[in-house]
This record gives sequence, C-alpha cells and structure tokens, in this order.
Amino acid sequence: TFGTTLGELMQFMSDALGIATEVSGGVSVDDGVIQIEGNAGTANHLRLRDVDMRINAHEAPGAPFVITEQAEAVGESTRTSFAAFDSLGNEMTLDLTIAFDSRDDLGTTWRYHVQSDDHQALSRHMGSGVMRFNNHGAFVSATEEAFSVERGGTGALTPQTINLNFTGANQNLSALAGTTSEVASIDRDGSALGTLTDFDIAQDGMISGIFSNGLRRDLGQVATATFTNNQGLEEAGGNLYRATANSGPAGISNPGTGGTGRLIGRALEMSNVDLAHEFIDMVRATTGFSANSRVLTTSDRLLQELMNIGR
Repeated sequence: TFGTTLGELMQFMSDALGIATEVSGGVSVDDGVIQIEGNAGTANHLRLRDVDMRINAHEAPGAPFVITEQAEAVGESTRTSFAAFDSLGNEMTLDLTIAFDSRDDLGTTWRYHVQSDDHQALSRHMGSGVMRFNNHGAFVSATEEAFSVERGGTGALTPQTINLNFTGANQNLSALAGTTSEVASIDRDGSALGTLTDFDIAQDGMISGIFSNGLRRDLGQVATATFTNNQGLEEAGGNLYRATANSGPAGISNPGTGGTGRLIGRALEMSNVDLAHEFIDMVRATTGFSANSRVLTTSDRLLQELMNIGR
C-alpha cells in the first residue's frame, strides 16, 4: 500500500525516519546504493541495523539490505521531549531538536525540528523553523512556531494545532560559545483529564477549584450584602435574616469592598463568649443562690420555733 517503485520506497524511508527533506538530507540512490542523509546536528543522528529492513516479516523474514554507516552526524545540536494534549486529554509526546545552521555578521541561526510518533501520518516529522540570535547571543525571533498534529482515528479533534512559545516570561534562550547546548520545556497551557479534588476560598470571595491534574480554576464568586439599616432586618431563624422595607434593599458587592468584611477560608468562627468571665459570674450566682437559700431556711426555722412557743 506504500507504493511499488524505488522512488516511492525512498519517500517512504524518508518519511518513516522523520527527515525534513525541505531543509536538508533525504534518501537518494548513488551508483546502485541507497544513501540516507539525516538533517544536520548530532541530535539528528540516524541509527539503522540490517534487521530493521525486511522484505516481508511474515513470509520471508530476513535482512535483504546491508546497512553501513558512511559518516558520523556532525553539528552542534540538542534535543528534548515534551508532552502535549489533544482535545480529549490524551497525552502526546513530541520531540524538539535544535541544531546550529549558520552564522553571519548579525548573529547566528539555528534550525529546529518537531517530530512525534503520535503524529497519525506516514511521516513523524511535523514541521521545522529557524531561530535567530544576535551578536550577544540573545534570542531575537523564531519562525513557524505553530504546527499541526494529525489525530485521525483517535476520536480527537484533527489536526491538533500546537504553538511553541520561545519568548514567554519564563523563557531564557541564548546562544553563547563554550557552553553545552541544552533545551527544556518550562511550562504548557494544556493538561490531561482532571477531576475536582478540593477547593479554596480567597479573602475576596473567589472560589478556586483544585483538580487532580494540578490545575487551579476559578469556579465562582461569593458575594456580600450591606443594608442601610441592619437593625431593620427580619430574623428568619437558623442565623438567617431577610430584607424588609425598614432595612432597605441589599447592596451586593465583593468581600472587602464597599464597607463589607473579608472572608477567611478554611476557618471556623470561635465563640465570642469570654469563658473565664462567664465561669466567674456562674460561681458568683451559685454562691449567692446558696446563701439566699440558707437565709430562707434559717427564717423558716425561726418562724417554726415562734409558733411552737405560742402553743
């Protein structure tokens, strides 16, 4: 299904190996020998074995080709892998390779390639672009920062557009001599499927949901109300009050604004009773009650004695 001619075989090999032929490299035939040239940079080194090429893995297993390495990959380069997510939350692993391309009086140029085995196409290569650095090694610009991932047959939106951001607040790209090339993915705005595990309420009343995938999202806002005459509110029971004509209509605002109080999340209101003072008053009341009881008892006995004397 991939063709019958030598040219179609060469195109298949180029796509399967993820070679960006529009930039450099590719598959060619020279004096009856199929030659495979990868893109520039040591990170783009191709590793093939004789057993990687078979006529038919089921009917005639074997290695019909003898594979030899003609030259080592050269060129300063680096590679990193990062995760992205399609519209269904499925994780996709993408490879980003950056290799030195050229230099001139204005600075240096580096070329990057994006590849992925999750790209549902014959070629794992999805796109490439160039990055410019000035004479001081500072990042200047990049081209082709958006590319598409084919997700046919997965149930997700296809193609899925991925945008690379080389100029974000946390990015720190530079191209300086005497350093080992390294690149890493700092952050992303996509995520896997997550469920709400907890929530938090800020002092301004904002309710933030905490999800199992590590994300936080604003879910709602707690509002507060003020009244012209608080004493005019009608008690509805259960610490609830309702507005009346005497209290005036409610003025709705966010906590901490318009004279309203602030909210304290994850806190329980303590009792506003002074326990020490109340215990002292209770002891005093008990002592007074006991003393008064004794006075009444004594008076009753005196009356009984007087009545006995009169008899």
